Amino acid sequence: MINSAFQLAKEVDPNAQLLQLDKSSIQAKSDWNKVFSCESEKRNLEVFYLWNKIGHLLPNFITAIRDYLKCVDLAIFKGEESVIYHFQVKGEDFLYLGHLPVKESGKVQNFSDGLKAFYTEVHDGFYFQPSMALGPLPLSKMFCLADMSWEWMEEVDWDQDLDLYKYIVVFSNGGGSYISILKDTSNLLDNEINSYAWWSDEEPDEEEFWPLLDVWMTSSLIED
Repeated sequence: MINSAFQLAKEVDPNAQLLQLDKSSIQAKSDWNKVFSCESEKRNLEVFYLWNKIGHLLPNFITAIRDYLKCVDLAIFKGEESVIYHFQVKGEDFLYLGHLPVKESGKVQNFSDGLKAFYTEVHDGFYFQPSMALGPLPLSKMFCLADMSWEWMEEVDWDQDLDLYKYIVVFSNGGGSYISILKDTSNLLDNEINSYAWWSDEEPDEEEFWPLLDVWMTSSLIED
């Protein structure tokens, strides 16, 4: 029986190390400091409160956190400080990782308020192990659509006037499906951001960004 997120992480990375708060790089005023200052049994509620800062943008996933999160731990996982999540859905255990949030600089300054809040207050990437997918990508793993070769573009007459150099991939399902948005959404309200459900083998579909991200994150956890 899995009794902690760290126990689950050790099954994936035998070299993982549990990290004490005073040995971490978490800032004293960070909300994560508050989470890991709590006793283990109280952490889930604090995690829920933290994610709820963007709860209006990811309502289904926030509900999934409330209903399926068993516990969280702070650890060095594969050489990097991470918050380790243990979800349990229908008796099955799932390991998710969230990297510590970043400072409001660089690429983050080009994001809308909601996306900026996620990366600077919640996580610099959040994903399922072992695929390293099914959640917002770490900043270092984002890439421009123009950086990849899309075979379907050579096979169909796609009439969209889309500059691939202006779009970045912010989500991957690990199997050839992506969510892509404009590199610069800083002048847009969160509900104004459109995205492309981008496929490796067929034409993309234009969708509203946050509802699409919410559905894909949630369905990946509780339905697959």
